[in-house]
Order: sequence, then structure tokens, then C-alpha cells
Amino acid sequence: MRNRRCFTTPTLLLAVVANVLLTASSASATLLKTDFLSPGNGLLVIDTATGLEWLSPVVTQGASYNSAAVLATSLGFRFASATEVFDLITDNFGPIPTTAFLGEVAGYGTAQNLFEAFGVLGVVACPAPTDVCRVTEGLTSTSSSVGTHESIGLLQYGILQTGQLLDSAIADDLSAFERGSWLVKSVPEPSSLVLVSAAWGLGSMVRGWRRLASRR
Repeated sequence: MRNRRCFTTPTLLLAVVANVLLTASSASATLLKTDFLSPGNGLLVIDTATGLEWLSPVVTQGASYNSAAVLATSLGFRFASATEVFDLITDNFGPIPTTAFLGEVAGYGTAQNLFEAFGVLGVVACPAPTDVCRVTEGLTSTSSSVGTHESIGLLQYGILQTGQLLDSAIADDLSAFERGSWLVKSVPEPSSLVLVSAAWGLGSMVRGWRRLASRR
């Protein structure tokens, strides 16, 4: 009877904790902000749904595709594809706005959410002279012609409260102060790391209980 009690308690605990962990791991995906080189800058964003760690295009602003490629290689990053960037936006920030001049109201919130997540703070001159704008662009791995790569970004009109999609082919040696690159690398999904770590720790506890029970 004594041994039965010792084995039943950890077994029930294992079942309860495993159920909690599995429930947590199936929860909706989250973007987790962390730092790049300097504490507190929040310029790395982990997408737990895809297992991709995104470097904010703010880091590479002003660098051409060729220059960003050197940085990406040295840091273990790669260029994201245009599809990966569009998926990032639609899955986490809102609908992709129109490319039409002056944008649309629905795109304002999408741009706002993207800018807040990736630390885009600067105000730039607008195509509409009376407005105040924020913008970020990022070069991707997608190429439609030799020597160019697709650049994707969002432009936000502050007074009009609209957002516009920027999507164009840019020469690999051409730079612009508002344009960086969408660089990513694969990382383990945080929820998976928690699940594995907790399971390992719980397994050690159960083994300890069993050793203790065998001595009685």
C-alpha cells in the first residue's frame, strides 16, 4: 500500500502538468521582442508561429542589398522572402494596404502595429507635402530580374490617418536612408523549449520519487 501511494502521486502530477503544458503550447502565436547588441533596444522580434527571429530593418537602414548581405552572413541571418514578409504582416499586424498613392484607412493600423513592434520611430518627408509620415522598407531575397531585389515596406500618413504598401524592385547597389533589409534566422519555438525543459525536470522528479519509494 505504501509503494502504491508513492507511485500514484507523481503519476497524477505528471498527467496534470503535461496537460497544462500541451494546452499552453497550442495557444495562439505571439511576437516576442528581445534586444540586438544593446540592452533595451528591442530590435529583435521572434515569431513563435514560424520559429523565425526577425532583425528590425531599422538596424540596416541606409545599407544597400550588397552591404546588408555581408552583415547577414557575419551574424548568421538570411534575407526573408517577400512571401515571408507579407505573411508576417498579415498574420500579426493587419491587412496589407493598397499601393495606391495616399493609401487607405485600413492600412493605418497595420502600419502602426508594425512600426511599434520593430521600433520604427523616425518621421520623414511625405509624398503629400502637408502631411507627416513614418516609413520603413526592407529588402528581401525575392528577385524578378538580375541585379535587383524586391523591397517591401509600409508608409503611414499621420494627418490623413492612412497607410500605403511600398513594393518595388531595387538595384542591389542602391541605398536609401529609410530602407533597410528584412533579415531572419531560425530559432527554436519558445513554447517548445518550455515544454521540453519542464518535461525533463518533471521526469527527474518522478525518478527521484521512485528511488525513494524503492528504499522503503
